[in-house]
Amino acid sequence: EPQKGLVLFDGRPAQEFSLKSLRRAIAYAPQIPQLFNVSVADHIRYGKETATTEEVEEAAQLAGAMEFIERLSRGYDTQLGEAALRLSGGERQRIDLARALVRGASILILDEPTSNLDAMAEEAFRQTIERIRASTNCTILIIAHRLSTVAMADKIIVLENGKITASGTHRELVDQGGWYADAFSHQKISPGRVAATHGI
Repeated sequence: EPQKGLVLFDGRPAQEFSLKSLRRAIAYAPQIPQLFNVSVADHIRYGKETATTEEVEEAAQLAGAMEFIERLSRGYDTQLGEAALRLSGGERQRIDLARALVRGASILILDEPTSNLDAMAEEAFRQTIERIRASTNCTILIIAHRLSTVAMADKIIVLENGKITASGTHRELVDQGGWYADAFSHQKISPGRVAATHGI
């Protein structure tokens, strides 16, 4: 329950929905993926136990994981091993994103999705977000300190000490000055290299 104001989903107050229905409509990918020693397909099915083979493969393709999964020794039946340490950080991230996507949820929450990725993996992940944006109707919420992750979002909300201090597009926030403009300047991001996100 908010202390003040309302939390709205498509214009309807959150109180009009059951907690179960809200949770069913949200998929979440954490900053550090937690992968268990199961097959690739089994991990993706943690998002939807009844997912068909086709749904698993579609989610992997949307997450940008299909190509490297098919190169694994047993493809989708490959055991990930403890913490999936044989995979790169970007590969683990994309398999876990496939787990979130297979749900087909209306809202996708990504918590610092690029914080542990190198530059090449970060660029690949931004392209993945762009593909999700173009292929689905879900709203993507990204929590990030790396402004390259959010610079082309439909709406950016700046939080300082738990309070909203600014909101708008990347261009609007840069023009306004303040924390976002300063942080953008220090991070020296090239706007041409960032991918857009949807519904933030």
